[in-house]
Amino acid sequence: MKKLFNLTFVFGLCAVALLLTISACKKESSNGLNITGKWAAAITNSQTSQFEFKSDHTYESYTTGIDSVTKKSTGIISKSVGKYELKNSRLILSDMVGYINKNNQPGPATELLAANNTFNTASYNLTLNDQGNILSLFFICEVNGMIADCTPIKQTFYQKQ
Repeated sequence: MKKLFNLTFVFGLCAVALLLTISACKKESSNGLNITGKWAAAITNSQTSQFEFKSDHTYESYTTGIDSVTKKSTGIISKSVGKYELKNSRLILSDMVGYINKNNQPGPATELLAANNTFNTASYNLTLNDQGNILSLFFICEVNGMIADCTPIKQTFYQKQ
């Protein structure tokens, strides 16, 4: 009986130690959000925005011009590359490098020039619908040291296949 009690006690201690180890190592989670893939949104009738979130936690984003009659691309207006991280319901873009075409007009990717970035990080509150194919982003900025939602409208992106 004493042997059974000691064995139960040892297994109990191991279970408690394992639980404590797991909870101590827990990082802020992405709440199971997976945004890997290509996402697109219409900004206006003449511009679209696209994000590609890669599995190595890097991203590329493009703003492209769209011909209002043919609905075909007229070229790239701007491009941004960097890293991304999901923390709870927040998307954090970092190490951002921006490129822009001459006069902020659509053109070929070969004519993109490095932009004078005014920031290298950006944060968004993020929601993803139940099917995982509609991504909504709300830009977050700091005003006088306080976090504020600077954009009254949300950007809604649809996953591309």
